[in-house]
Amino acid sequence: MKPVLTLSPQSFIQDAGLLAVMEALGPGQALMVGGAVRAAILGEAAGDIDIATIHTPEIVTARLEAAGIKVVPTGLEHGTVTAVANSKGYEITTLRRDVETDGRRAVVAYTTDWAEDAQRRDFTMNTLLMDLDGHVFDPTGQGVQDLKAGCVRFVGDAVTRIAEDALRILRFFRFHARYGKGAPDAAGLKACGAAASNIKNLSRERITHEIERMLPLPQASGAIAAMQSVGIMPDFFQSGFNQKVYDGLRDFVVTQAFEAVFPTLFAYSVWENEADKIDAKISKYIVFSKQKHLKLKNCIEFIHEHSESIKYNLYTYGKDTTLAGGILLHVINGESFNLKASEVLLESVRTTPVPQFSLKASDVMRECRIGQGKELGDILKKVEAWWLENDTLPDHNACIEYVKSMR
Repeated sequence: MKPVLTLSPQSFIQDAGLLAVMEALGPGQALMVGGAVRAAILGEAAGDIDIATIHTPEIVTARLEAAGIKVVPTGLEHGTVTAVANSKGYEITTLRRDVETDGRRAVVAYTTDWAEDAQRRDFTMNTLLMDLDGHVFDPTGQGVQDLKAGCVRFVGDAVTRIAEDALRILRFFRFHARYGKGAPDAAGLKACGAAASNIKNLSRERITHEIERMLPLPQASGAIAAMQSVGIMPDFFQSGFNQKVYDGLRDFVVTQAFEAVFPTLFAYSVWENEADKIDAKISKYIVFSKQKHLKLKNCIEFIHEHSESIKYNLYTYGKDTTLAGGILLHVINGESFNLKASEVLLESVRTTPVPQFSLKASDVMRECRIGQGKELGDILKKVEAWWLENDTLPDHNACIEYVKSMR
């Protein structure tokens, strides 16, 4: 292969771990691939560095271990191992060609042909390769052009690529949300719509992974609108989805709001006035950790049960949910995103301490001369409700006096 362009020296290429791994695999026998290459071409910071090689996993393992580099067999069925060098992980995958596909998983055979490996990949911009000298190789002849133009284009025939793995439908929209400029590639969009029903064959884990990664990306609103236009997961995103509203939400929570990104964007994307309808959507397509599911549940509950008192909300729901739910209240009915109101809410949430209810069970037991049990619990709940009704202003002594007044 001949390079199509040569980039100026990239800072991440000087990483000691990467240099050690590439040296162990041998000059010209391994090249960087994927996100790090795209980042280098676009002048962005590189994240994880993936490597493609002509060597089989067994040879990769032997070479790395001989160089004193730890090897973890993270995906041998796909020809992938992970090298751990200088406290960093580098995913290394052997060049492959598809032997058999069923729309979910592929049976592969190894190859030493870079162009052959590129033909089984999903998008032209995902086939780009780079060596340590900054030489960029473009096996399809379209990758660099498409990346710079913001065109997410399938390698070869879009229908064929999707038939090989239905997950590529969701990846098409996630990549567009990340790199896209303007409308999605027409041929790719049409092919995704035609195969939309195949998404039901994917595991919820794989769907969740793509949707979660897509939502915070710069062009996510356009990607979601495009998905709706061709019937991708038609019962998932809210029917009243508004791109401008979503853009405002996304820009604000991504740049400003601590842990409120996930529940805010997800809740708006799937919003229904009835919580059980949202639960139905989640159970059909998504599988969350208990922690994330609780965050989303609390956010939805906040919208229905919140108070006008910031102190009540902070005490009942915490800072993250108060912020996420408060921002969503302005937009769930298709209203425009109010940046100024959101900034005021953010400042209020950040500067207002979460109230602490100081009354303890031992205080009530002492004042009322009762033991543990239902009566004790009922008294504590009543005092707590009174304290909240009074905007959490009554201090400990006032709460004690209220207990006495109840007897």
